[in-house]
Amino acid sequence: PEAAQRVLGSDVPAVLVGLDVTLPTVLDAEGIARFAAAGPVGATAAAILQQYVDHARTSYGTTGVVLHDALALTEAIVPGTVGTVRRDVVVDTTLGAGRGQTLVDRRSVADSPTAVEVAETVDSDAAVEFLVSRLAELARRRTPSSP
Repeated sequence: PEAAQRVLGSDVPAVLVGLDVTLPTVLDAEGIARFAAAGPVGATAAAILQQYVDHARTSYGTTGVVLHDALALTEAIVPGTVGTVRRDVVVDTTLGAGRGQTLVDRRSVADSPTAVEVAETVDSDAAVEFLVSRLAELARRRTPSSP
């Protein structure tokens, strides 16, 4: 938590994409099939993701896999996939039960130099489309050209 607090408490530009925003971005059976059809890397990713479907159903009540890290990475590559608001953020670095929790002050928009862009909305469809398109592009690049 100390490292996260140091980054989020600095004036380095950052976007925080929390679980509350990633949870709606679910890759269901249709999405996993689209990954599988997007080439060899997509097929491997789909096989791995399929293993998480039962876990996601039990843990999150969803019928697919939540794309936590992939969504954060998508925002880094395609800014605007998530809608952000500047907020003051601190990470609990105490030794208590809340250690490591990220605390976001949502009472107002922040204008301090250390305010963080906090994701509050997501375009889930656009995120999935981006990921599928990148996998398909990777497959095209790896396929030898015809003579």
